[in-house]
Amino acid sequence: YATVEAVKIAGATAPDLIVRLTIDSKLQAAAGKIVREVMRTDGAKAGATQAAMVAIANDGAIRAMVGGTDFDSSPFSRAVQARRQPGSTFKPFVYAAALEHGVLPTDQRVDGPVKFGDWAPENYGGGYSGPVTVATALAKSINTVAAKLGQEVGGAAMGELARRFGLTTIPPNPDLSVALGSYEVSLLQLVSAFQVFQQGGQKRTPY
Repeated sequence: YATVEAVKIAGATAPDLIVRLTIDSKLQAAAGKIVREVMRTDGAKAGATQAAMVAIANDGAIRAMVGGTDFDSSPFSRAVQARRQPGSTFKPFVYAAALEHGVLPTDQRVDGPVKFGDWAPENYGGGYSGPVTVATALAKSINTVAAKLGQEVGGAAMGELARRFGLTTIPPNPDLSVALGSYEVSLLQLVSAFQVFQQGGQKRTPY
């Protein structure tokens, strides 16, 4: 990844270069250890074969990046090259789009059975909570409320906000299933998009 970025900046015909990386060697070692340990425990339980991790500083500098458990056996970087469905981690972008369209955290929505055409999203583990505030629905990651808010604001609004946050693989007008993270994104883009919340709305391009 660093080589590709260096070529983008300097050009393919640049002379010999000294490239200073943003990676913090101590954080990188710790990240690798964490990924391997998680794979031995939770990963084994889930039947997973690989994992990835990215840590970004406030200015967008990539301080640690792990693309898999063993580069020699699998050089494919799951932090940058792989695309996966983000699932519930996409919900904050749905709520952000709703807030931009006038929904307040204190507004209420009903957590109950819902159906949009052939799509009938249910909560993880089943069960419903009835009337809840939008803030509570986000905190509890309630699927039905996220789907309802997505339907209220529309696919175009969710797609536009996601792309503004840096999720370039989300289409301009996704279908409603995007509210529950059905469209694939890279881990690096997802972490960078979450940083927009941390930075009070400012986008930092990871480097």
